[in-house]
Amino acid sequence: MPASTSTPTAACRPAASAPPPLPAIPKAAATADACTLQADALPGRGGDLLVGGNISTFSAGSDSGNAGNVSLNNNQGSVTVQGAITAQGTGGNGNNTVGITAEGDVNTQAITAYGGSIDVQTYSPASGNGNISVGTLSGGQNNSLSSIYLSAYGGLTVNSDVAANTVSLNANNGDLNAGSIVALNPVQVSDNGGNLTLGTVSTNGYISLVDYGGTIKAGNLVSLGNGSIDVFAYDGDIDLGTLSGGAAPGSSLSSVYLQASGSISTATGGTITADSIEMDAGGASLTTGDLVTKAGGVTLTNSGGDITAGNISTTDIRGSDGGYANASVTVRAAGSISTGSIATNAQSASSSAYANVELTAGYTPTLRSTDSQPAVSSVPGAAGSLVVNGSITTNASAGGNPGSCE
Repeated sequence: MPASTSTPTAACRPAASAPPPLPAIPKAAATADACTLQADALPGRGGDLLVGGNISTFSAGSDSGNAGNVSLNNNQGSVTVQGAITAQGTGGNGNNTVGITAEGDVNTQAITAYGGSIDVQTYSPASGNGNISVGTLSGGQNNSLSSIYLSAYGGLTVNSDVAANTVSLNANNGDLNAGSIVALNPVQVSDNGGNLTLGTVSTNGYISLVDYGGTIKAGNLVSLGNGSIDVFAYDGDIDLGTLSGGAAPGSSLSSVYLQASGSISTATGGTITADSIEMDAGGASLTTGDLVTKAGGVTLTNSGGDITAGNISTTDIRGSDGGYANASVTVRAAGSISTGSIATNAQSASSSAYANVELTAGYTPTLRSTDSQPAVSSVPGAAGSLVVNGSITTNASAGGNPGSCE
């Protein structure tokens, strides 16, 4: 914005949204270099911050300080923006930021930070519940966001897909709902006191989904670059699509670990390929598709019900300096077990090799007196069938223990 036509930039003026009409404002004043709105900085004098129209900033110039930042803060109430928020500037290496904090709720429409970051946080509320609800989040045309950080004292709703280099979503007292997530760096999503619901998640780093107090439901999870996938539902179920390291030939995950107090379900039409795979459920069912490991074993446990899996194939091959190999398969269910074929292959040039297969249907967890951790003991005569819809083959070599089937 040329300096000769600009008006003072300390004010940020949203467009009027209803009659009567206001006096005409020069066009150059409708967009500010930067916008900072602070409501009630004095404790005990609470009130909400309401913007009835759009907020738009634009800062021209090459100086690193020329970033069109937007900052909205309310120490004693909520923040509501009924129009779009746009932060744009040619300085600051394009790192235009939108930051919103409130001790109350935050409700916005679309937020665009050209090539920059979006940071929205709520704290223990002076009004409202500390919920966050935002519209479309964007880095602008031909730009990507560097980061998205949303942390709600209450629940969190993102009414769109999410794409940025780094994505972190947190809800501390309510449901967390968002669309699909695409990121270059690890994705971390956590929820407390509600359900966690996402679309697909794709990242070049690891994926971590954690929920206390509800169920986790998400689409396909893709962790590129041999990343890992960890999903924990401490008070509910896990319901996921496919889990993969991407579509490229030979792609796989470093590890998969799913733990739920309830049931676990992954897409049965896909194959999970990782160095090692572990799933631990406590609900009516644990259901998954084909499982393949390249450097470890498979462990499936359900202390509350049945286990249904596809074909299971494990491999762990170690060279002369690689230590022992363990490609064992362990499947334990309080109810019934049904799997496809099972094949294990462990080879070590320098140490032991384990290619065991253990299938136990109808068990109850007990406690070890030494560490108070769950152990497993088979209960003769307990209800539960065991069906393997295929062959069982084991191979252990290079001076290790021979494969065995129990």
